Amino acid sequence: MTIGSAPFQRQFEGRALLERLLQGAGCVFSVREVEAHFRRAQADGESASQVIPRLFNQEPRFSDPATAQRMFQNLLGFWDSLQPNHDYFASGCFDAVDARYSALSLKEGQRALHSFENTQDALLNDLGEQEWSDLALSVAHAVALILFIGIQEGTPAGLRSVSWKLSPEMPNLPQSMLDYIEQRIDLNSSSSSLVLSSQEAIKVKQWLCKCARALWNARRST
Repeated sequence: MTIGSAPFQRQFEGRALLERLLQGAGCVFSVREVEAHFRRAQADGESASQVIPRLFNQEPRFSDPATAQRMFQNLLGFWDSLQPNHDYFASGCFDAVDARYSALSLKEGQRALHSFENTQDALLNDLGEQEWSDLALSVAHAVALILFIGIQEGTPAGLRSVSWKLSPEMPNLPQSMLDYIEQRIDLNSSSSSLVLSSQEAIKVKQWLCKCARALWNARRST
């Protein structure tokens, strides 16, 4: 399905965005209430097409077709994320998050950045204490932001602020997350214009793996 020039893709971009899209369309339920409706419908064997119309008392209203498409993409992506066997964190997940973030408008990009910086003080304070080059700090911040967005999008109940004191048990992280970290470090270690030294690349990678574990541990249970 295509609206305008953009193909229709079922993708959940986070609760905050879905909340705004639903409110703008005239939905009478919060995202938390939508989740409850979806879970009941899935337990009863209903399809998304059966339950979504019940979220609106009247025909949904939209400012333009692109907004309509984005809301339904997110609703269906949210539905998919609640399926018991759904693997949001499959291969390439964080590359897709990176691409979506890069395509955001300035306003939306700033909103995502502020959400990250306003909720993850412990993580960012630790990053600020690292005695690295400006490039290394910039790379670590950029990759941590994408990890935050991706884990938040793939966690229906959202994220808590991280605890930087990790438990002895290290979680098994999705391979897609580790691959994304590796790719970004490699990219910034080989670019002709922006190059991390080999020593800084190792330090940044170690810090990002610690960051990934902290964010993964900060997922809220449903």
